[in-house]
Amino acid sequence: MVKHIVRFIVYGILFLSVNIPAGTLTAMESMLTGGEEARAVVVRWLELSQDNNSLAGVMALYADEVDFYKLGRVTRDVVRADKRKYFDRWPMREHVAETITVSSGNGENEIKVAVVFHYEISNSKKSSQGDAKTMLVLRKQNDRILIVSEKEGAGEKSGAISDGGTGNDEQAKTQLLGEHLLSLQWISWDHFGKAVVTEQNGALSIKGEQKSEKNDDYVTISGIITKVGAGEFTFRGTIVTKVYHINGGKPCIREGEMTFRITGKRKYWRLVKMDNPCDQATDYVDIYFR
Repeated sequence: MVKHIVRFIVYGILFLSVNIPAGTLTAMESMLTGGEEARAVVVRWLELSQDNNSLAGVMALYADEVDFYKLGRVTRDVVRADKRKYFDRWPMREHVAETITVSSGNGENEIKVAVVFHYEISNSKKSSQGDAKTMLVLRKQNDRILIVSEKEGAGEKSGAISDGGTGNDEQAKTQLLGEHLLSLQWISWDHFGKAVVTEQNGALSIKGEQKSEKNDDYVTISGIITKVGAGEFTFRGTIVTKVYHINGGKPCIREGEMTFRITGKRKYWRLVKMDNPCDQATDYVDIYFR
């Protein structure tokens, strides 16, 4: 039997090595108007996924709105943010497809593609592996074939691969949204700053600042919240601390993905990595419940 050797993208720019019988692609294309166009879109999708700098090109193949995991119907920008976070967090990825099942979709000019695969992902600090299943829906819109849905398949281990795409804990999200007191112990535990968590188009962001009343010391926080769970949240962004007796009084910058966590019965989230990266000091960066 003649086979096509291709790579398939699922769950946020992942590389899947797949052996697909020739008839499988033919069946998929026959469900869409213009089989050759559908083939070209898939090939382009796959080619772009191999380049770390081609996320914009990949996202151009998504519809303006996508039914995206537990986040539901969101804009393409929200999908982009989730995929960018996943791509950055797991720069080394290997995925081996076990089965690919193509069926007709619920709407006109739609098809469903169910992919079951084994994944091995890693970064410089940790690795993960397991089996997962993803369901994609493709639809032809205005002479273009676009991705309109990306979901967990039946029986998939939740959170096996994507971080933001698996959705946030709604109760914890409600607790986090809004205005909070913010403090760094070196500045004051009596005169607090303010941190505000907002939501726009399904994406959460945080921005805050505390300034000293005695000198020019301060702490600022700014970034995109990528995951909210019971007792903790993770954001990707920047925290800057400036304390007169630490790091020679110069600003110390933390950048990247950071986690805040509630411990015991405390009424605040505290930055988990407390060690100051610029000096020998321990920073308590706290965001308080409303």
